[in-house]
Amino acid sequence: MLRKKFPIILSLACLSIFLLSSYVAFAQVFPQRWVSYKISSGKLDLAYNYDYVNSGAYSSAEVVAGANKWLNIGANVLLTPASYWSSDVILREVDYSTWLNNGWSQTTLAWTLQIAGSKPCSNDASTNVCTASDTITAAAIYINTAQAPGLFSGDKRQALVAHELGHAFSIAHNSVIGQDSLMKNGAWNDSRFSYTPTNPDIADVNSMYHP
Repeated sequence: MLRKKFPIILSLACLSIFLLSSYVAFAQVFPQRWVSYKISSGKLDLAYNYDYVNSGAYSSAEVVAGANKWLNIGANVLLTPASYWSSDVILREVDYSTWLNNGWSQTTLAWTLQIAGSKPCSNDASTNVCTASDTITAAAIYINTAQAPGLFSGDKRQALVAHELGHAFSIAHNSVIGQDSLMKNGAWNDSRFSYTPTNPDIADVNSMYHP
């Protein structure tokens, strides 16, 4: 459960760990897992909040639709909208000037940060400092508002939310050549990017959280 607000100045990471593997044999995931009390009957059970997705760049309906892409598809995850203080995952828009002042690339669509207790799992855009001995207790998804309205459509915004939630679960980027995935690093600029979770994405989740 999230117990305090995430400061905007944190370095966030939509982490890029490329594991060339078949989804049948090897999951493309980070080593850290969510704390055990967030796992119910083998399913990762997270509450999320979007109170700070309020600039108009994204709609609340798009956030919910993005989260719902993970539901009822065989993935061992449950996602429920909740109040800010009751949530495990916080989505937050960041205005363009703040984004640039934090040193984040202007072309980056969003960053996801996992936190293990008081320890951020990333300290820059490409480093994961958490290990299998760390347990995730919260996550934050920060969205670049300059890269939303007028630049891409609502279905892409929904897919972006679903993609970042995948990172919050501990799924890494999918780099398998010829494999369709929601978790492609280049998003829709990759011809194999899927707007919904695919079998490899579901297998990645279920390799981590299962009965």
